[in-house]
Amino acid sequence: MTNSVSSMEDHGKTIRAMIEHENHLVNYRLTWLITLQGLLFAALGFAWDKRDAWQIIVVFCVMGIFSAVSCLLSLSYSQRALFRLHEWWEAHKPDPYDGPEVIGFPLSRDAVLLTQPWFILPVLFIGGLAAIFVVNLIRV
Repeated sequence: MTNSVSSMEDHGKTIRAMIEHENHLVNYRLTWLITLQGLLFAALGFAWDKRDAWQIIVVFCVMGIFSAVSCLLSLSYSQRALFRLHEWWEAHKPDPYDGPEVIGFPLSRDAVLLTQPWFILPVLFIGGLAAIFVVNLIRV
């Protein structure tokens, strides 16, 4: 085995560890998002039928929208990091390398925006809370 291929295997292990770390961060961020949104929607359900609670409903909606936007941004940074790691690997992998890839199925940049839960879930929460916000203001 040549020194270059051996070095690439070491780089491959490092890239895999970095990808695993980013995937853990995505998992934590999605868990936080879903937990917080679940609590906010439960609170909205309790407050919805009370006529004098429209202000707290507005606060819950604003909190939910801002937290979803924050998660969407942090999740997009994680996705960019994953793309950069995979692109680095592909650019520096030597021709004779026949070891395992660093990621099982690399996604294209276009596929991520429309099909992945780390993009869709925050957008759905933002849209749902915006709709609740508007309906709440109309019914007051």
